[in-house]
Amino acid sequence: MAPANEASDVKKIYSSFRLEKKLQIDTGNKELIDRGLFDINNFAVDSAGNIYIINGKSQSDKVFVLDKNGHLIRSFARKGQGPGEIDNAYEIFLTSEGNIFIQDSGARKMAIFSPAGQLLSETRYEGELGSLCPLPGQHFIGLESIVGAQVKEWLVCLNHYDSGLKKIGELDRLSYANPFLQKSVEATPHQIIYNLSADRIYSGYPERGYAFLCFDLNGKLIKKISRPLKKSNGFNEYKKIMKNELEALSRWGFRLTYPDQVLPYYSFFTDENGYLFVMTFERGQKEGEYLYDIISPEGDLVKTVSLGPFFADSRILARIMNSCLYWVREKESGEKEFIVSRIY
Repeated sequence: MAPANEASDVKKIYSSFRLEKKLQIDTGNKELIDRGLFDINNFAVDSAGNIYIINGKSQSDKVFVLDKNGHLIRSFARKGQGPGEIDNAYEIFLTSEGNIFIQDSGARKMAIFSPAGQLLSETRYEGELGSLCPLPGQHFIGLESIVGAQVKEWLVCLNHYDSGLKKIGELDRLSYANPFLQKSVEATPHQIIYNLSADRIYSGYPERGYAFLCFDLNGKLIKKISRPLKKSNGFNEYKKIMKNELEALSRWGFRLTYPDQVLPYYSFFTDENGYLFVMTFERGQKEGEYLYDIISPEGDLVKTVSLGPFFADSRILARIMNSCLYWVREKESGEKEFIVSRIY
């Protein structure tokens, strides 16, 4: 977390929250396309400003490294299921040692690469584990889905795992009615969203309300951050987003049912000082933008801002590091662009 003498400075900056664009990378650029970087599915940023991008659609390398000026340095992790190869890259994180962690949901494995792109280790896993994230001490947190055709409820659990992916404990849990038994599904995200911020883990899901759990890196609950609910005017946007997200289920013949009120938020991301950037269903100032509430570590609403990062499946492609907002935006053409903006 930020030192005490810096905490007030962070809050002051967020109270004004202005952006100055420093870098823009267009995935429609021919040079990048020729190198295989034509889409962005996820990314990570290191302390030097180097950017690590996953292109899940690439048929060659899956990970692309750019320097802080946007120049492509290298690519690695070729498509495949052999050692050092990645079939379906889903998550990318930087470990506390500075290495690159990749979760391959296709081959069901975790791979650790050096910054130079050399394979250091691989670990296979069983079961429906999603969104694995490395912690110091070779521990992990991740999402486990528990589903079945005949069970009454489906579950999503945020778990703490040891180095061998043995479950240590459960941090958070979301349950909802089995759509196969109900022949309908409530149009809500049905997903736990979690983010790491320095030495804290934040967890929440919209169905619980405007509330977030805060844990230390050992999985111990520190506090619960709650905000009073406010009336939303974003029901049309809410229905549009949920219809897109649950389109596959509706094609299978499930009926979508909507709650009486708009959920308080869609998803959130964090900065490195414990601040939450919470995406609401309220339209922002420009097309493609939504209103985000900036929530302090104490639970105070600092400011509401209009932002337009790309989002899908409860994932927002945005990070705040080095006093900059790193974010992905989708253009009208469907191509994506990567933007770095200084926050001041």
